[in-house]
Amino acid sequence: TLEPFLVKGKTEPIRASLVGELLVGETQESEAASVPTVGFAGRNDELRRLAAAIEQAADGRGLVVDVVGEPGIGKSRLVDEAMRDLGGGITIVSAKGGLYSRTTPYFAVSTMLRRLIGIDRSSTPASAGRLMSQWVMERAPAMEPWMPLLAIAFAADVPSTPEVDRIDPANRAGKLREVVVDLLTAAIDGPLVFVVDDAHRLDEASDEV
Repeated sequence: TLEPFLVKGKTEPIRASLVGELLVGETQESEAASVPTVGFAGRNDELRRLAAAIEQAADGRGLVVDVVGEPGIGKSRLVDEAMRDLGGGITIVSAKGGLYSRTTPYFAVSTMLRRLIGIDRSSTPASAGRLMSQWVMERAPAMEPWMPLLAIAFAADVPSTPEVDRIDPANRAGKLREVVVDLLTAAIDGPLVFVVDDAHRLDEASDEV
């Protein structure tokens, strides 16, 4: 925090703070881990419904479950509890909308994808690009021509390719959505469960994905 100082037009000293870089490891997970966990009680009917939906997804029948309710009623905790009881072989990927991050294109998707393959949110685009490229080549090498589009979704930086250069700019967003789905389909074995918290606050680009 800076020392209070006077500015023109103000009668009282101004108090200001310097905002530094995001600390490594300061993620939603670490914040959640610092909150004391209390026992979960009730909501048995809702848990059974979520379990049935997950079982259906595990059998290859995709669906969308919308959990709605007043703020603070425990929607996120309910979903967390359902996810805790998942059996093996199911991959969970999660995204979260935010009041301030909604102005940054692909913020929610890039956070989700980085978390999925172990890239820290604070990693630079160049570093994220190297890690993403390595992961893609190991898991889905056929996606190599589309890495520049994937890099956008990962908030990463990689060299362009002739395949991407030939795409009309008006069609790139649609192709990006397509290659993200193709990547997850090719690289992840078994069923996927997407958990989106505060979906109404997703940035527009992530919402379209």
